[in-house]
Amino acid sequence: YEEGVTGTALDKATKALRELAEECSHDKTTLYACLPDLMRGEQRNCFEFGMRLGEVLEEPKAFIDATRPLLSLAGANPAVYAAFLRGLANRTRPLVDETLDKLSVDAALIPILPYITAMIPIEVRDLQRLITLITAGKLEVERTGVLSYGSVLKHLTPEDIRPLLRALVDASDGSAWTALQIGAMYVHGSPERRDALVDVFMVIIEAAKFPSDKSGRSMDVHQYGSIANWLMKDSKCGPSAARHLARIIVEFCRRKRFPYDFSHMTHSIVTVMLQTHLDEVWPIFAKAVERHDALFRLHVGNVL
Repeated sequence: YEEGVTGTALDKATKALRELAEECSHDKTTLYACLPDLMRGEQRNCFEFGMRLGEVLEEPKAFIDATRPLLSLAGANPAVYAAFLRGLANRTRPLVDETLDKLSVDAALIPILPYITAMIPIEVRDLQRLITLITAGKLEVERTGVLSYGSVLKHLTPEDIRPLLRALVDASDGSAWTALQIGAMYVHGSPERRDALVDVFMVIIEAAKFPSDKSGRSMDVHQYGSIANWLMKDSKCGPSAARHLARIIVEFCRRKRFPYDFSHMTHSIVTVMLQTHLDEVWPIFAKAVERHDALFRLHVGNVL
């Protein structure tokens, strides 16, 4: 680091990368000769380089056209390309939109579209582009999980986000977990956003089969428990959420081996459930205990 003109710390690597991008913008012959290496394999510290290149390179469309074929080759890395589009968005957003539209109709490049979308300043039209692909079954929903990173959706309203979450829930078995991942990070730290999407989160919790091969990450389990507990405390959907979750717990207890890997989340949910909706859920447990064997009762006893 070095001291900048305002007295703030300036990252020397960032400065050097941006200066290199400016130098490359004036030496297009060398830049284009290096494209195959820039668009594949591991790329370190490439973001500042690509973004600055997008800000200063003349004839950016020529650069986009030259790099697009390289993105479908084995070992391709779209990081510099995505960073370039982010820098370009500050100059000419229509060209970025045109580029993303072309990616959305190229079957070989559709898988990287969510990543590139997450790298640019996201607008509602960008979400709609992804929704169209998800609805048509052309985009693997798990790839949209990148939208949960880096607060890339924070500037959008709950009504902007709602169609994306619903499209994910409706897409396929297990896709509700991706919706939960994106939605939970979007509302994190914002009760206002969370309350505006309470109906969508109820649908997500009901659709997210738990546990499943889609719920293996500890973060997913934590988010599921947090959203479930919040829903049970909601004045409108609380009772129905509690009943749904009680039935899930009963299903857990029916198994020969209870999923004790999730016991922390299970106990947290049951605690809130009994504190907020005892009259709603106790008959569900009581009826289940009456009809099942000793092992089932043992699991229920451990949960309660």
